[in-house]
Amino acid sequence: MRARRLHAPRTHAPRTHAPRMHLAYTSHTPCIHHARAADLPGIEIAEEEQASLTAALLTFSCVPLYLEPELHKTFYFGFCRAFLWPTFHNVIKARCFSQKVWRAYCTVNRRLADKVIEIYNSGDVVWVHDYHLLLLPSYILRKLRTTRVGLFLHIPFPSSEIFRTISVRDELLRGMLNADLLGFHIFEYARHFLTCCKRLLGLDYEFQQGGYIGVRDHKRNVMVQVSHMGIEPSVLLEAHRSGLGSLTTGWEWWNEIVRSREVVGSLTPQGYLRRGTEGKKVILSIDEMERLKGTALRLLAFEMLLQKEPELRAKLVFVQINLKTRNYTPADDAAYDEVRAEILEIKARVDDAFPGCLHFLELPTLQLAQRMQLWAQADVMVFSPIREGFNPLPLEG
Repeated sequence: MRARRLHAPRTHAPRTHAPRMHLAYTSHTPCIHHARAADLPGIEIAEEEQASLTAALLTFSCVPLYLEPELHKTFYFGFCRAFLWPTFHNVIKARCFSQKVWRAYCTVNRRLADKVIEIYNSGDVVWVHDYHLLLLPSYILRKLRTTRVGLFLHIPFPSSEIFRTISVRDELLRGMLNADLLGFHIFEYARHFLTCCKRLLGLDYEFQQGGYIGVRDHKRNVMVQVSHMGIEPSVLLEAHRSGLGSLTTGWEWWNEIVRSREVVGSLTPQGYLRRGTEGKKVILSIDEMERLKGTALRLLAFEMLLQKEPELRAKLVFVQINLKTRNYTPADDAAYDEVRAEILEIKARVDDAFPGCLHFLELPTLQLAQRMQLWAQADVMVFSPIREGFNPLPLEG
């Protein structure tokens, strides 16, 4: 089961007095509860509106937890995004750690545990989502000793050499091991977790009947399972069909993009993609403007291909489209500008050496039906992130 995203209405309450809704505790059946972080950039909920919003969310079986703006900022941007997220992607950011951000992480996990306990019924199952809440199983089990808790990690788990650089590594590992079932996307990430348990905590593991791995933690076995995720062909086909009725639906900003590139006349996105590519194979890549998506390395690889295989210069066109990240905030400006500058530098070099072989577009966003229209026009679609847990881009509407 999957927790639904929460979309709260915008409010015009003053920013200085409006507590921000950051976390949501969701329940999809009477006996299975999902706990996850749900960051809503730019949305602040005035105190007088919290009661009505809470009541509205109950119709979706969701119970929100409201955080003060400063606590939310320290927890999410200070610890989760600035420190834990890059470390779990094998990028060490030791300078981003401090006792302040760690205390905020502990506080939010503890407060969400209190919310879970408040609405828990005997026999319920608690399902925890992602790296924001690695301590949550521990806080829950301190008061609900017999609760069944699952934890699924939606991002990679780092190697033991990287994980050991985290000063609170034991606390994070122990928090995860207090769950009854741990889920990872691929075996590589599960193997890294098992290695950390062995090297850092001295815990053994073995394969169990039923297709899972058991970590022996004192007198209990913690189940570790690998769960792959794939696409839904029927959803993608329907999105493609829905976009064929009007090729310009939802592209109100497109003419501005085209005019900024000195293209004469009105041109659909599909027309732009195929413009000047007659008789050539079109390689298309759509990514967020984020370093770990590997855009710069991809363009370097294409440049090297053209250098080593001159006959392909007249046969290939690479179209790279970059979007702003889903959780983009002003705090990401420095990294965004750095990645963008690197990409533009490579593009300028490729344009000088191989004119017309590389097209680069920056767009604000692309809905699923719009991406389907573009992908349908390409001959090759490329996704080559440096490191990633789960890429939702082909699935998100």
